[in-house]
Amino acid sequence: MDKNGIHEDPFDFPEAFLEAEETPAPPVAAKKRGPRLGLVLGSSGVRAFAALPLLQLLSAQKIPVDLVVGCSGGGFLAALWGAGFDMKHIERVLYSVFKSDVSMQVDPKSLMRMAGDRLGSFAQTSGLYKPQGLRKACDIIFKDMLLEDLSPKTTLYATDVNSGEGHPLEAGRVADAVMACGSLYPIMPPVRINGRLLADGSYFSPLPVMEAVKRDVDVIVAVFLQDVINPKPTNFLECYMNIVSIAMRSLMRSQLFGSIGLHHYEIVIVQVPFDRNVQLWEVEAMPEILTSAKRACLDALPAIKDALKNFNKVGKA
Repeated sequence: MDKNGIHEDPFDFPEAFLEAEETPAPPVAAKKRGPRLGLVLGSSGVRAFAALPLLQLLSAQKIPVDLVVGCSGGGFLAALWGAGFDMKHIERVLYSVFKSDVSMQVDPKSLMRMAGDRLGSFAQTSGLYKPQGLRKACDIIFKDMLLEDLSPKTTLYATDVNSGEGHPLEAGRVADAVMACGSLYPIMPPVRINGRLLADGSYFSPLPVMEAVKRDVDVIVAVFLQDVINPKPTNFLECYMNIVSIAMRSLMRSQLFGSIGLHHYEIVIVQVPFDRNVQLWEVEAMPEILTSAKRACLDALPAIKDALKNFNKVGKA
């Protein structure tokens, strides 16, 4: 641990996270009928990886998961976990993919078109940044994996650019779905899937708990990182993300209240507190994020266990 109280190894988990194996076993879907557990993973960019300790903790405690719903960075994490990658593999993926110089490059043509119509129109399929690096990484990581083959069942949540409605993705290439559910349009271009132009699911539902409610899971655990607004934005992207964050927070609060009212049993919210703003690709913040996330997940563990244990007493018949 360094002088700031941060673990040098972000995956140096407390005893409650440890297993006999060197790395956690892949997630195991529940085989027998009982309380069905669903996870909802939100947040954008590296913020989404605040859910890593929760995944590690559930594996260590041998708590089976039936459904994972993710959007934005949470969708990327959900896909990695559903594909069976262990935590060390996910860590390596994180540090190699979430580097702005590798994953994202400014598209000069789009930038020029923003300056005036004489240089051409900014088409609906355009984006300020070119995500070729991210696309290549997704194709290498997931190859030809299909969403319907992931375990536990994995739903990635995107937003239809034309209709403005949320659009859950449950079938098709994982790489395509990951790109779609995390495409921060118009910073990134939308992704065309089955005739739809799809963008980041956070635009419609930053924490898509309602999707888990619709799928009739009994206990829902939703995790996200709550950081602060950047008080001194210095560029276009930081200013844009401030406004997006403000809108998403309001949307998430209202949707959470609605989901709690409609759900038949219990929703456990794991809010990971963070006292500063985290940029989308700021991998340097990962040790701090994981330290805060470990505490929040350990604090939430008793509530998760109680909800599962007491389901047969007070849950859905």
